[in-house]
Amino acid sequence: MLLCVVLMLSLEYVSVRQEGDPVGRRPIHRRTNMKLGIMPMISKRLPSFSLSFGNYKFSAPGADRLDLTELVTSLRTPEEEEIARDLKIGKSVNISDLSRPGRNVWVITTASLPWKTGTAVNPTLRAAYLLRLTPAAKVTLMVPWVEAVDQEKVMGSHKYKNQKQQERDIRQWLRNDAGMADVANKLNVMFYKGRYHPDYGSIFPVEDLLALIPSEEADVAVLEE
Repeated sequence: MLLCVVLMLSLEYVSVRQEGDPVGRRPIHRRTNMKLGIMPMISKRLPSFSLSFGNYKFSAPGADRLDLTELVTSLRTPEEEEIARDLKIGKSVNISDLSRPGRNVWVITTASLPWKTGTAVNPTLRAAYLLRLTPAAKVTLMVPWVEAVDQEKVMGSHKYKNQKQQERDIRQWLRNDAGMADVANKLNVMFYKGRYHPDYGSIFPVEDLLALIPSEEADVAVLEE
């Protein structure tokens, strides 16, 4: 007697598209069920099968293993396929073009001025230059806020009672030390809660950073160390 099993596989493919932009935020769901027929359990070789829904058809011959690369690729929209080809050859694509007007850029880092470490100074300058040199609608510098006990460890003293005081010094440093008075007041500064870990010499977030970013502004992220 031949033992066999019927395998049911449910696929959900989500394409994210928005009018005027190949990659946006309005999901389009396509779902299908495909049945891999009767598969002998005593056989090491997968059977051939076919899949169809709407105008879409896909078939795979019997093989020692099932490769769904072609299936996944074929489910892409023409716009997504073009983006994938451009990325493969290293070509700049529309979604990564910072010269497009109206972008919302988030520069997220693990340290903040006045702590004079590279992960505080460099991201601050990067955010300021992005605001100065690109037509971005908004550039946000996202930095950690630590309480008194950790301020003493990284700054040598308890310098700030609140985030507004530290934000004032960040803008003052841009204005006076970096010579970027033209963007010092325009740069958006956001704090997230963090704790300093001496074993790593770094500040770690203690809250969900993604939850702090409004969905309508989730566009470009520059992640520092």
